[in-house]
Amino acid sequence: MRVTNVHGPGDVRLDEAPEPTCGPADVLVAIKACGVCGTDLMYLQIGGMPMPGARCPLPLGHEPAGEVVEVGRDVVGVTKGMRVTFNPTFDEADATGSGGSQGALSDLVAVRDARLGVNLFEMRREVPFDVAALTEPLSVAMHAANRAEATPDSRVVVFGAGPVGVGIVGWLKLRGVRDVVSVDLSPVRLEQAAILGADAGVLGTEDVIGALRERHGTAHVLGAPVAATDIWIDAVGAPQVIDTIMRGARMHATALVVGVHKKPVQFDLVTFLMKELRFTSSMAYPTEFGDVAAAINEHWRRFEPMISDRVPFTDVAHALGLAGSSDVRGKVTVTF
Repeated sequence: MRVTNVHGPGDVRLDEAPEPTCGPADVLVAIKACGVCGTDLMYLQIGGMPMPGARCPLPLGHEPAGEVVEVGRDVVGVTKGMRVTFNPTFDEADATGSGGSQGALSDLVAVRDARLGVNLFEMRREVPFDVAALTEPLSVAMHAANRAEATPDSRVVVFGAGPVGVGIVGWLKLRGVRDVVSVDLSPVRLEQAAILGADAGVLGTEDVIGALRERHGTAHVLGAPVAATDIWIDAVGAPQVIDTIMRGARMHATALVVGVHKKPVQFDLVTFLMKELRFTSSMAYPTEFGDVAAAINEHWRRFEPMISDRVPFTDVAHALGLAGSSDVRGKVTVTF
C-alpha cells in the first residue's frame, strides 16, 4: 500500500509499505478522505516530530474517514462496508499521524482495540467521506467553543478564519450565540466564516478594536474606551492577536487561546491585572470526538462548505503545498 512519509525538512514522499495486519480486536479501514492540517505542515517543515528520538520517516495524516474492509473476531457492532471515522489520538502512545506507526494519509489504517462509539464512529451513508473527515478539526473547534463558555447573550470575536476558526464560529452559532465576529487577513476566508454563520467579518488590516466597539458597544477601563466584547478567541497563534486582546478587552472579558504560538509571547501583566481578565486555553478534544461525529451526521450540509479544495491522493505533495498557501480559501482534503 501507499503511505505519506516525512523523511526530513521539506521532504515528503509517497512510499510503498506493507499493509497493516488486523488483530482480533482491530478494524482495518480503507481511507477515503483525509484532511490536511497545519500540524502536518509543521511536521513537514521541521522534518518530523519536535522531540528527541522521534520516528523517522514520520507517517502523516490525522483527519481520517473511510470504509471498514476487515473486522477482528472480537469486535462488536462493526461490519464490513461501514463508513467510519476514528479518533487518531485515542492511543496516546501510538497516535495516528502524530508520531505513531501509522498515518491516515495512507491507503489503509488499522484501528487498534476498536470499539464502536468509543474510538470508532459510524457515519451515515449520505455523509460524504470528505465531510466525515472534518470530524477531527471540528472536534478541536468544539472543545474551544466549550472552553469559551459562551451563552446566547455573549458577544464573541474569533481571530482566524481557517478551518478551526470557522468551525468555532459554526458551533457558537448552532448554540444560539447572538453575535459572532470573524477577523482574518483574507477576504475569501471571511466569506467562509460568513457561510458558517459569522454575523460580521473584519479584515485584520483594519481597526479591529474600533470595528468591535461599533458592533458590540464601548466599555471603559480607567476612562479609556475599549470594546464591550465578552469573549476573544485566538485561533491564529499570532502575537499581534494577543496584543489586540490586551488593548481592546473590557473588564472581566474572557480570552481563549486555541491557535498554536510557536514562540513565547510577551504581554503586559499590569493590564491583565487591572482588567481582571479570564485568560484560558484549549487543546485538542479530550471528550468531544464522538459528539462531533454525531453532530456531523445531523448537520453535515452546514459544514460541507468548509472544504475548498479536494486533491487526489496521488498528488498529496501538492495538497500539502496548497494547504500552506496564503491563497487557500478553506480546508484542503485529500481524496482516495
